[in-house]
Amino acid sequence: MPLTKAEKQRRYREKLKACGKYDEYKKKHLLQVKKSRSKLKEAENLLTESVKKSKIEEERKKNRKRVAKFRQKKKQEFESSNSHHAFLSLQAFQKATARARRALPTTPKRRTIVCRKLLEDSKKKAQPNVELSVLSNTSITCNKISESTKELVDKFYDRHDISRQAPGRKDAVIIRNDDGSKTKVQIRHLLSSVKETHALFKKEFPSEKIGKSKFAALRPPHVYLSSKIPHNVCMCKYHENFILAVEVLHRVINFPLYSYELPETLICNPSSRSCWLNTCTTCKDAAIFKKTYPVENIENQELIKWTHWTEQNGRMLKVSEESLTTEFIAYFCDILPPFLEHCFYKREQARAYNLQHNDVLNFDETKALLQVDFSENYTCASQDEIQSAHWHQGQVSIFTYALWHSAQLHSGAIVSDNLNHSKDTIIAYLDNIFESLPATIKSVSIWSDGPRSQFKNRFICAALKRLQEEHHISIYWNYFATSHGKGPVDGIGGAVKRHVWQQVLSRKAVVINASTFTKAAHGMQNVTVTELTSDDIQRRNKRLNLESIFVEATVVSGIAAMHHIKFDQQLGLCTFTITKDDNFQVSSSSASTSSSATSSSNNIEIGDWYVVNYDGLFFPGEVIAYGDQGDYQVSVMEPAGANWKWPQPLDVIFYRRENIVKKIDKPEVANSRGHFKFPVCF
Repeated sequence: MPLTKAEKQRRYREKLKACGKYDEYKKKHLLQVKKSRSKLKEAENLLTESVKKSKIEEERKKNRKRVAKFRQKKKQEFESSNSHHAFLSLQAFQKATARARRALPTTPKRRTIVCRKLLEDSKKKAQPNVELSVLSNTSITCNKISESTKELVDKFYDRHDISRQAPGRKDAVIIRNDDGSKTKVQIRHLLSSVKETHALFKKEFPSEKIGKSKFAALRPPHVYLSSKIPHNVCMCKYHENFILAVEVLHRVINFPLYSYELPETLICNPSSRSCWLNTCTTCKDAAIFKKTYPVENIENQELIKWTHWTEQNGRMLKVSEESLTTEFIAYFCDILPPFLEHCFYKREQARAYNLQHNDVLNFDETKALLQVDFSENYTCASQDEIQSAHWHQGQVSIFTYALWHSAQLHSGAIVSDNLNHSKDTIIAYLDNIFESLPATIKSVSIWSDGPRSQFKNRFICAALKRLQEEHHISIYWNYFATSHGKGPVDGIGGAVKRHVWQQVLSRKAVVINASTFTKAAHGMQNVTVTELTSDDIQRRNKRLNLESIFVEATVVSGIAAMHHIKFDQQLGLCTFTITKDDNFQVSSSSASTSSSATSSSNNIEIGDWYVVNYDGLFFPGEVIAYGDQGDYQVSVMEPAGANWKWPQPLDVIFYRRENIVKKIDKPEVANSRGHFKFPVCF
């Protein structure tokens, strides 16, 4: 068999060593290599940058192929080895080997002695007739994450209660798609750490098997960590003051730091509404905290410094305080009940928003979901601007909206030279949006934050009836908890302003008003930009007769604490504390006026279906018996997402006549899982 090149070269070196010429050969060979490398370097310097980059990319591809080939070879050797199942994967074996190598002595002689001793001890403990080995001959099992789980994790990261969309025009990142194309996506920031986010995911989807490391690796590139959140000017006062207080307690009495689960540990039953609203007799007024951390056990009464946000002369300021430990604990007990109440509203509204969002995405052609907000006004600056013009720049008002219907998202912005963010412009903007709805839409659920000067006032409530009559739809207005109304509309505003500003910087457009702004934004994809002039707004308001509606608008008592309103043709204006209370679109005020909200029939028959009022909440049920004291025995259903189901065991109690609100039709079967549905409005 002929010799290989390597064998021939080895024989040649042995001859040189025998003749004593090997050192001279090495020097000559070294000079040849240096000369060859210098020539290659000179040739590389003559290449263009594009050719250099292509050569570097080719070398990287070769290296990747070589590494992949080497790893595949090691993997095959590992799989073909005869051994016991001590390690289930090559990675586990390599990690164990690395840990053992770090623990061994540094000198080779001592390392060999220790390894020999360990091997002898292992052979003594091994079972007879069993060959000692370290690798596994079993097939390597790989718990691969399914594509459905990856998609679920990706959607979970993009949820508005998990991450917040950055509103700025510069808050964007370029993502390379699988086909090589590039897409500019608005940046989002996680509202909590990856560990807490993973815990929330496991709590909501307990059947999905995914660890924290893989969950963190699947984080989309446009979703930044919470530590990357820039200077924020829209934080929640309740949460910020509570977190600042918790950080102080952590230093003083070793209280746990803030997490999503921390508020639940301060009440006796997280599933009870009364515990969150400070009406539970067991845990009201911070009773759980006082019992766990009694003031009497605190020995060192030292002065501590702490900060909090407070209002002074109409401005919110972050002030520093200094007090004794007991005084600070008393302050914490004072802010805890309102924080828990705020936390309850925040979570319930976020849950209701997600439920409605999923319903619309399931291709229900009769429903639409609309989220609206005002973006920060666009300042009409110009490229190559003269000095005097810099101090006299105009502005453009931007009303952003995200509309979901027919399982699709329709993003848009309405711009105007009218800079008023009030009732007059809001109703006109909504009227313009409703005109684009398809005829199949029967109900629209609006979501917004709750500033009294814009969306949450008696004038908006009074205009709902007129909008419903004009567009032949049912309108339900939902409000997020205070300072928790961020969503896709913030990203829409930032994207529109960024696109227009790029047009201005590249001298492709000159923006001086809403009309030129609309022209500059004409080339945007997936966002519709529409202009409404001041005359258009006045014409719409006149057609809707808003002037007389606003004059006749009556005060809505307690509207500041309400998070859901609607206008019912029979009951009039209905307000609810949270959206979930409107399972049947029945106002809480109807319970106090039984003459207008009870059944149209005065005779309640066994087998009839009614809406009953239980502790301020409304449930559907069937009358099954008469009571001895003029009451009625009703078997009620419980919510199951957007539908209803029979509880196990059955919920059967007696209701007084004034708590039987309204007669309804029998439910219809919604699916094969024992769920039922009712008409949208009663």
